Amino acid sequence: MAALAAPIGNVVARCALCGLWLVMPIPVAGVLATLANWLSLPEEIAFGIFSIGVIVFYTVAGAMWARNIGRVFGWQPLNKLGFVGAVGITLPTVIVITVLGIVEQNLLDLTFDGWRMHILFGLLFVPAAFLIAATGTGALGLAIGDWRLALRLALVCGLTAALTFLVVTVLFDLAGMRVGAPRAEERATMLVVTLAGMWAAGLTGNAMLGWMVERWRAA
Repeated sequence: MAALAAPIGNVVARCALCGLWLVMPIPVAGVLATLANWLSLPEEIAFGIFSIGVIVFYTVAGAMWARNIGRVFGWQPLNKLGFVGAVGITLPTVIVITVLGIVEQNLLDLTFDGWRMHILFGLLFVPAAFLIAATGTGALGLAIGDWRLALRLALVCGLTAALTFLVVTVLFDLAGMRVGAPRAEERATMLVVTLAGMWAAGLTGNAMLGWMVERWRAA
C-alpha cells in the first residue's frame, strides 16, 4: 500500500490540475458580458456574443481537459478524447446557461414565499456543477469503453463537484459575502462566489476522477 500511495497521489494531483481547464472560460465569459454592457449593445446582440463566446471557449477547454486527462493515463487516441471532452463539457454548459438565462429573465416574476436570492443561487448552481462534472467524466468513461466506470465516474465526480460548490458557497456566506445581499452587486459577490466555487469543484471533481480511474486500473 505504501508503494502505491505516491503514484496515486501524483495521478490525483495531475488530474486535479487538469480541472483548471474547465474554469478558465468563466473569467472570459465575465469579460464578454462586461464588454457588451460597456458598449451598451442591445440585449439580444449582447446575449448572442456572450453565448457564442462561451460555446467556443468551453469547446476548446473541454477538448484540452480531456486530452490532458488522456495524457495522465496514457489513453489513445487523444483526438477522440478531445472530441468527447468538447461535447461532454460544452453540451451541459449550454444547457446550464440557457436555464440560468431563463431564470434571470423571469426572476422578478417568480415568487418564492420566504425564499431569498442566495437560496435560489444555490438551488441553481449546485445542480449545475453536478451536471457538468457528471456529463464530462461520464463521457470519458464511455470513451475508454467501460460503461460501468462511466456511471460511477458520473455519479461520484458529479456529487463531489456539487458538494464542493455548496461548501464554498456556504463558507462565503458565513464570511459575509452573501449572494443577493445589500451592496452585493458592488462587490461582484455572485461572480466571485461562482468563480471560487467552480474552481474548487473543478479541482476536487477531477481529483476524484484521478483516484477512481487509478483504482480501476489497478483492480
